[in-house]
Amino acid sequence: MFKEAVDNAGHGIVFTRLDGTIEYVNPAFEETTGYDASEVIGETPSILKSGVHGAEFYSDLWGTITDGEVWEGVLHNVRKNGDPYVIEQTISPIRHEGQTVGYVAVNNEITDMWERERKIEALHEATRELLDSENFDDVASGVGIATDAILDFPINVVRLRNGDRLEPVHVDEETLELIGDRPAYHFDESPVGEVFKTGEPRIYEDVEELDDDYDRGPVHSWLYVPIGSYGVISVGQTQPNSFTETDVKLVEILATNAETVFRSLEHEQELARENERLEQFAKTVSHDLRNPLNVAEGTLEQMREFTEQLDRMTRAHQRMEEVIEGVLTLARQGQRVEETEIVDMSKLASDCWSHVSTPGAALAVESNDEFLVEADETRCKHLFENLFRNAITHGNATMVTVGPLEDGFFVEDDGTGIPADERAAVFDTGYTTATYGTGLGLSIVREIAEAHGWEASLTESDEGGARFEFRRSRAY
Repeated sequence: MFKEAVDNAGHGIVFTRLDGTIEYVNPAFEETTGYDASEVIGETPSILKSGVHGAEFYSDLWGTITDGEVWEGVLHNVRKNGDPYVIEQTISPIRHEGQTVGYVAVNNEITDMWERERKIEALHEATRELLDSENFDDVASGVGIATDAILDFPINVVRLRNGDRLEPVHVDEETLELIGDRPAYHFDESPVGEVFKTGEPRIYEDVEELDDDYDRGPVHSWLYVPIGSYGVISVGQTQPNSFTETDVKLVEILATNAETVFRSLEHEQELARENERLEQFAKTVSHDLRNPLNVAEGTLEQMREFTEQLDRMTRAHQRMEEVIEGVLTLARQGQRVEETEIVDMSKLASDCWSHVSTPGAALAVESNDEFLVEADETRCKHLFENLFRNAITHGNATMVTVGPLEDGFFVEDDGTGIPADERAAVFDTGYTTATYGTGLGLSIVREIAEAHGWEASLTESDEGGARFEFRRSRAY
């Protein structure tokens, strides 16, 4: 009964003497290794060594079992035909009357699982390398190379979207040798276009089922996997019915990783264009306003004796200086926030209040717990200071309150408030209720909010003053 159970076990089982000489192997061992029992009995398991493990590995193994303990680990071996395989192995001492008389090893082959995990890790490493790519073509080439080197699919094409067509950007060398240059496809033609439009991978087990005029040479099976809205990976095999479910999953992982890289590269390019535009705007404003300002300053020196003109020009000069600084700040605050940290808004609000002239007014922070927001602290400082100045200078507030919202925070006051028909315009550049105001303070507040991906809104506080709310944008 015991022998029948061992003979019919699904895992390979080996019995050895104390010196490792094999005395018995079951049929599952024969099937895994390719050796008949007659070929291994009298030998030692060293005939299966692959060279992957060093002497220290085997020394640890033998040290464990000769001490009477159970050894468990993963072994890389080779079959009789030289093919590598991987097993999870458990070796236990066989005891008789308190003495170890031999060993029994139970082997569970995990080659497919190990190979799959190895490929997944290699794909993620390749993705990290792709993040250093400078353009879309480099990414596409990296995807094609990974398809060949990691997934063992040398016949592959990577097409990227260009207008309403999918154009080949990378064609593997073996593909060129077998079937030549590959065509571009319109979205409304070919399996490639269909996969791109539906966003779902598709396998054609035999290209004979494809009713089109494209020459695919000796390639009989094709797997098409979309790369989001960027393109399609095409993988071919020379035999029909060649793709497994695992093959599809691995190519999908590569496509998903590639989509992430494309999206990151697209974001970087957009940021570069936006920052260049904003910096150019700041330089232009600085040049166009500072030059006449310098002339005005020179004229002022010559007109000190004319008190009335001097006062008017001094005020104009100060206002121009404020406009310049405000516009430059507005331009720079509009740049998208790249690095954030967890900011203690209670502490930051108190610090900002101490740096703003607030005679006769007080600050209250409504928060019993930690009031934390992920943000750029420097820009939040500008936001608070502008709102505090606005409340005191333009709203005649005596109490300003800061507090958290479920998805953001608010700043409100008990001042005169802003009429309902003017609230839509308060964030516009140039809006002001003061004779000498620049109209930039609340524009800067809006730019800071949008740079964080927040939505800024204005309502009326319970005391009739202004209430500014900042919430995370759902589209950000």
